[in-house]
Amino acid sequence: MEIGYVARLIAIITTCIAAVIMVTAKVTISSKYDINKDVKFSIISALKYFLAANVIVFIYSIIALLISIIKKLKPINLLWIALADLVAVSMLLTGNGAASAVSAELENIDDGFARRVCSFYCRFCSQINASIGMSMVGTALYVALIILSLVIAYRRSRCPSAC
Repeated sequence: MEIGYVARLIAIITTCIAAVIMVTAKVTISSKYDINKDVKFSIISALKYFLAANVIVFIYSIIALLISIIKKLKPINLLWIALADLVAVSMLLTGNGAASAVSAELENIDDGFARRVCSFYCRFCSQINASIGMSMVGTALYVALIILSLVIAYRRSRCPSAC
């Protein structure tokens, strides 16, 4: 098995785990008036974008892995895969940035609702941070895949028959 296949498989797993953790991040807060409020990713649009970016990259990765396993890719096709990986990296980075901003805001607010969420319900904020961390690992793997694809494409274009 090639290193590119393994890296792409691990990237698929990390983006899937990031999405699953984000979907399951939920806490119910009850007030003194017996009013329960569910806090989950879907009430914050930046976290929705983070989830969407991870799901889209997860689906793209499965398709790209299947294409690269089925066909022995030519250098020009490797460049297209590298370009698509670059788009995936940009989606993940913007999603990570948005979710990180929300996480930093939730943990550093000194008043109001967010303080209650992270002070008393640390699990919710920890799940958001774990999801961001898994997505960051996936992002790093995609950067490595881009470099690997470009190096392989360069080598194959230099000696197409002997290599």
